[in-house]
Amino acid sequence: MIAKGTFLKVKTRTKDDVFGEVVFEVVETGNHCRFCGGEDGMKCVMLGGSGPAARPGYPVHDCDKVVANNIAEGIAQIIPEGQARAFAKAAKKAVSGHSGSGCIEL
Repeated sequence: MIAKGTFLKVKTRTKDDVFGEVVFEVVETGNHCRFCGGEDGMKCVMLGGSGPAARPGYPVHDCDKVVANNIAEGIAQIIPEGQARAFAKAAKKAVSGHSGSGCIEL
């Protein structure tokens, strides 16, 4: 089971089918899962990412089974907190100050 406080780095296709990577922090676990109906649901908050749809603070609801499958398929990985925060900070710096794809804070 994925624990609260876990950091996930996820490869994703985002807005306009552009590839990117995002990092999430798991902030709640043991929630009712709308995907499988069990109590293995989780709430994650996006820290940032490299794709055009990345939004720091964006909440995402997921499921232990889905995350475990994504890890097995190489789509997601558990990373240390320092690495997650450094990635989010670097992604934000890379896209600030210019238009184009990237993270836009509203």
